[in-house]
Amino acid sequence: MEQDQPRTHRLGIGLYQRSGAGLQRRQLISAEISGARCEVAVPAGEPVPDAVVVNDGDLTYAEISFDPASLDGLAGAAMDVGDPLTEAVCWDAVWRMLTAGSLAGGDFAGLVTRRLGLGQGSTPLPVAGVQVLLERAVTAASRYSPDAERAGLRAAVAAASLAAATVAAAGSPRQRALAAGFAESASSAEQLAVLRSWLSGGPRPDGLDLDGDLRAGLLRTLAARGLATQEDLDALAADPVGGARNLVTCRALRPDAAAKAAAWEIALDGHQDRRTAEAAAHGIWVPGQEAVLGPLLAGYRERYFAEALPALDGRQIRVMRRLAGALYPATLAEPATLAATAAALGRGELSEGLRLVLREQEAILRSVLAARTVPRRWE
Repeated sequence: MEQDQPRTHRLGIGLYQRSGAGLQRRQLISAEISGARCEVAVPAGEPVPDAVVVNDGDLTYAEISFDPASLDGLAGAAMDVGDPLTEAVCWDAVWRMLTAGSLAGGDFAGLVTRRLGLGQGSTPLPVAGVQVLLERAVTAASRYSPDAERAGLRAAVAAASLAAATVAAAGSPRQRALAAGFAESASSAEQLAVLRSWLSGGPRPDGLDLDGDLRAGLLRTLAARGLATQEDLDALAADPVGGARNLVTCRALRPDAAAKAAAWEIALDGHQDRRTAEAAAHGIWVPGQEAVLGPLLAGYRERYFAEALPALDGRQIRVMRRLAGALYPATLAEPATLAATAAALGRGELSEGLRLVLREQEAILRSVLAARTVPRRWE
């Protein structure tokens, strides 16, 4: 066992074997490790496990990874290891493998769809786990996957989310989390028609209430595809809690030049309140819109470095960092964006706060590009 940053840990090492369609822990080894390299004794006669999980039970803070055999064993069980804490450790590990460029985005999204499809007999995922997995699955499908795979992966995540929401307990937090995942990932014409039907009062999973947040999620997806009507937006604005901000975001999400221009102006207006500015900024860059708005968005990339960064420098640090991150041309994952970022960093004209944002975004963009080149392990 090796550590990149050596320190002392007391942890559990789980040895798992296949049991039907899943995995079952057959041995738990308690160990204290320190130093860059540490050998842990395995009981004599112990057969080779199908998967080894370091930090079983999440007893310490440790960023772990998997050998190829363990990764395949866990994937074969759709990450269901019988314990929610250990499963969370495993999911965090494969997410880091994705963002480190050693796992394909389609493989991560595929694991999530398979996990959602596990029926009776599987370990229930906590509601918070469902939310995190779906958010990451959508990100993996939308950003970390090659262009040709994106729509299919999003549609697969949406289909699994909708199927799971349909059989979840009526009105439960789990059902709502799954419905929100469906709303965020809906991609095919049929899935978008389902969203439209829900908004129009058509059939939806028993007990599902379209409250303000869920309705806003549906409208964000429809708006990004130019399918939200003015009547839809007027109804959204009526929500006294987040209606105004959601309206600003939905308008910015629309795939047309006027919407992007208005959002850009709001985001950089120094007299605008912070939340409204951020709401506008979050609607400008939409994965997939570069296919239809390429030249327009390329222009906003140039304006980000020439106009937005100078305008934001010197503002209150929290506002500056959040807006600089949201306005960064993250969906233009290509060498030109990396080159523009490197040039801005090389000029030395920016405050350290903005330089930190750019370095963070540069690292994320590199991981996105790396993940897109990784061959799929599983189909």
